[in-house]
Amino acid sequence: MRLLLRLVIVTALAGLAWVVFREYQAVNTIAPDDARYDPTKVMTLFLSLIALGIAAGVMFAFSVLPLIGEQIGAFFYAPGQESEKSPHAPALACVARGDLEGAVAAYRAVLDGHPTDTHAISEATRLLCDKLERPADAAALLEEQLQKEWGMEDLAFLVNRLVDVSWNHLRDFSRASELLQQLVEAMPETRHSANATHRLRDIQREFEALPPDQQAGAAPAAEADSPALSTPGEEELTIEFLSGPDAPAKEPPRS
Repeated sequence: MRLLLRLVIVTALAGLAWVVFREYQAVNTIAPDDARYDPTKVMTLFLSLIALGIAAGVMFAFSVLPLIGEQIGAFFYAPGQESEKSPHAPALACVARGDLEGAVAAYRAVLDGHPTDTHAISEATRLLCDKLERPADAAALLEEQLQKEWGMEDLAFLVNRLVDVSWNHLRDFSRASELLQQLVEAMPETRHSANATHRLRDIQREFEALPPDQQAGAAPAAEADSPALSTPGEEELTIEFLSGPDAPAKEPPRS
């Protein structure tokens, strides 16, 4: 596609140069003593012809020839080599033909080879919640992935996705507020902590606006003493992130 576009541009420049050249020829055949002779027009057409020729030549040499060389090299030196495919291609193909269960399975398969692919986790979660209407499975997937160690950005993203599922789909205020509280404690004095605090207030207001019968199944989470994410009957999930520049500063131990 790039090669075709550049060939079109070069062809257009060459065609314009040809039109200017024919006009220059017509003007140049007029005798200098003829009243129709315009030396300024002759010079303008001559300079335009040179400029267009240079532009077309440079465009061809620096834009078209390298692409042609790449195509020739690929044909002779790697004729059977397939272009690299996105690891998400099988899942996208499943979605295109309406096989949503297959798409979720394909995204899970991506995680076997790319365990830190947050896009695959997010897309599998979206399909489970929005298309298959199985938010409990989406929450279980996110809980499973949070067992790993993550960098701060990815960890905050996944925890917030779990908050989305817990509150927007499962209407589990207790779990959603607990997750946000633990995020605040695990990443103090960061934008993630500030965002979690703001979101916790929003969810609190939404919870209080619910009818009493809808509030009965969820109670506000109690303050936790440690940044641990846990659910009844499951292993404790701890917010941990990789060391490095992403890690927030830790308080020195008290004496």
